[in-house]
Amino acid sequence: MRVLVAFFVACVCSIASSGQTSDDLALGLSEFSKGNFSLAAALFARAEEAAPGTTDALLYESKAYIHLEQFTAAETALRRYLLLHADSDEALYLLGYILHRQGKPAESLQTYTLADMPMPG
Repeated sequence: MRVLVAFFVACVCSIASSGQTSDDLALGLSEFSKGNFSLAAALFARAEEAAPGTTDALLYESKAYIHLEQFTAAETALRRYLLLHADSDEALYLLGYILHRQGKPAESLQTYTLADMPMPG
């Protein structure tokens, strides 16, 4: 009986956690569309923390930081996103933009060039 109760509790916690991630991501997207970029970034960060690497929360978090002109935070989020999604042209283009805004033209050009290269396959 204890094993069954423990299993049930684990399932409920897993479902609650999954729902929270989805809710935070959806709320973040809603706040982003309203222009509430600080709140959106916090919600995206919470969604990513709840389920690392399973959503595009880091990509959206970086976009929120770009709107806030917090380029270091945007770069950090994008680099974390790219660890799992190295083939994301969108993330590479955004990173190129961020590097340009940070006064790193050589790095920016290199990143834009990488984004423009066709992926093998």
